[in-house]
Amino acid sequence: MTTLAALEGPVYAVAFSADGQFIATGAADRTVRIWRKDGTLVTKIVDFPKDVLSLAFSPDNKTLATSGWAHFVSLWDIDGKLGEKAGQSQAYEIIYDPDNKITATDRFEGQVPAQLNGHKGWVHEVIYSPDGKKIATASADGTANLWSADGKLLNTLAGHRDGVVAVQFSPDNSDLIATGSYDHTVKLWSSSTGDLLTTLRGHQDRVTSLSMSQDKKLLATVGEDDRLLLWDLDLDISGGQTQLLDGLLGQSCDWLGNYLKYHAENLETIQAYCDVNSESGSLS
Repeated sequence: MTTLAALEGPVYAVAFSADGQFIATGAADRTVRIWRKDGTLVTKIVDFPKDVLSLAFSPDNKTLATSGWAHFVSLWDIDGKLGEKAGQSQAYEIIYDPDNKITATDRFEGQVPAQLNGHKGWVHEVIYSPDGKKIATASADGTANLWSADGKLLNTLAGHRDGVVAVQFSPDNSDLIATGSYDHTVKLWSSSTGDLLTTLRGHQDRVTSLSMSQDKKLLATVGEDDRLLLWDLDLDISGGQTQLLDGLLGQSCDWLGNYLKYHAENLETIQAYCDVNSESGSLS
């Protein structure tokens, strides 16, 4: 076990580079640190406007995306700056001020990180698509944004009723993308069009994280209701929203039937809930 020292206060985010040689951490002390896997500190980016909550290396290891208690995402050009000679004697320190200006020396001199601006709330999570061509961001403003790798806004996924805190592209680089929200729901979208495919309801409190299996057959979600839910995504979605919804409803009926075998006393409560939501249109 290797312990990475020099961390001050809570650490909210950690990510490996695609080649597995570097690790980045984001913390409450408003810093991002990049380490070699042997624990050597290579670069420290300090004086972020707010706490750093999320970070992600691009699949080609040329860019590091960072986000946190601010309304934007920063894209750092790290191409060729983390090589064998970088930081062997000491780490490079980058001073990052609120005006997005940098005072630094050596490899980062004069660099200004590109910014993704478009959210109206803090950005809880930033991720790259498996092929590195898209970036997704999840925000407290209730939306998830899809961006090109160079920072162009492609689509805004709007439909949640509270902050979005989790987002994931399909691991097989297909069209599917999932979001999780404080509104207790998970939504599935088309990443190419931004269209909502369906809404998954099952959590009784805030959804806090989600993960899709590598074969895209299962989606795991967790929340503040102390529950881990597994959703079967092994469905044909070529027919679009209607076909996907029909499949999910069929699975829901199977699950509900099994539940009621042992909790028949809750039938009237469930029926009343379904009637209310059907009338309000929130089941779609």
